Amino acid sequence: MRWKTTVVLLVVTVAAGAYVSLYEIRQPSREEREQLSKQVLDVPSDTVTQLVLDLPEAKVTLTRSGPTWRLSPNGMRADGTLVSRLLNHLAPLRAERILSDAPGKPLEPKSFGLEPAVGRVSLVAQGTPTTLLIGETTPVKGNRYVKVIGRSEIFVVPERLFEDANQPLEQFRDSLLMRFNAWQAEGLAVTSAASACTLTRRDNRWRLSAVPGASPAGLTQPLEDLADRSEVNALLSSLAGLPIKRFLNDAPQVESVPTWGFDAPKAEVTLRQSGESPVTLFFGSPLPEEPSLVSPARWLSWRFCGRERDGRLRAETACGKPRALTRPWTLSVWRRCSTTWRICA
Repeated sequence: MRWKTTVVLLVVTVAAGAYVSLYEIRQPSREEREQLSKQVLDVPSDTVTQLVLDLPEAKVTLTRSGPTWRLSPNGMRADGTLVSRLLNHLAPLRAERILSDAPGKPLEPKSFGLEPAVGRVSLVAQGTPTTLLIGETTPVKGNRYVKVIGRSEIFVVPERLFEDANQPLEQFRDSLLMRFNAWQAEGLAVTSAASACTLTRRDNRWRLSAVPGASPAGLTQPLEDLADRSEVNALLSSLAGLPIKRFLNDAPQVESVPTWGFDAPKAEVTLRQSGESPVTLFFGSPLPEEPSLVSPARWLSWRFCGRERDGRLRAETACGKPRALTRPWTLSVWRRCSTTWRICA
């Protein structure tokens, strides 16, 4: 009988331990329960596929396309950093205070600027839509009233979400002309008056091929050589860092091509990446209203730049001219032949 008693006690002990580990230990602490009680929304950012902003300054619809956010309906790239900041406000969004209906005295949304609302933020996550109504500021500076459609409570939340979201469309556009990883580049073709140059990556080494252009000041004979990796990386970095200063025209007409200088581009650059379609940039004329920003020491400062993939017109500025666009031989490596150093061309 004694051994049976021991077995029963052992079973009871194991069951009690399992109960404690499964139910008691996993229960949220008092602080965690308090945080959960103040939670307005908790939408993981990686589950959101669409974000719609209807605010005094922002009338924007953003749609996720793979890892990239795009502006609807024209599909322009959006500023991923700004979109991530907005989504982080919602993952989670916690209230400073929660206002609920009192017995016999329901809350009046109109009194809090919620009917009609100052604005709304709508999102779709895992196929489920959620809309957050944004009301007026509270007497306490730095907070606003908000309400989730389908819930009766009115929440007081920090104003940061409204401030970050209530921006003009221009602020939501990607500020870089191109976004790519240099290590994914497989080829680069540069055509200018000086030369036509092609860079190709093979076995983790870059090869250069160039022929003379129309300009007598450019290359004078064909060039075939290994390319200097540091020079190629510098060229790719300069292309990846080209900032957009202004969006000039989202739908340029064919007859306006000469106005921008695209009937005779100063340079054309085509980038090939692994698993991506080629992208071609056309560099046109200086902006008429900013001629002082163009000088021989600075490359294409304030020049019109068109992009073949989407057909939109952008203005961009660059801080320094990659020498390869006009002098491709600077990409050639120096080799040692016997005891004499020479450039192989």
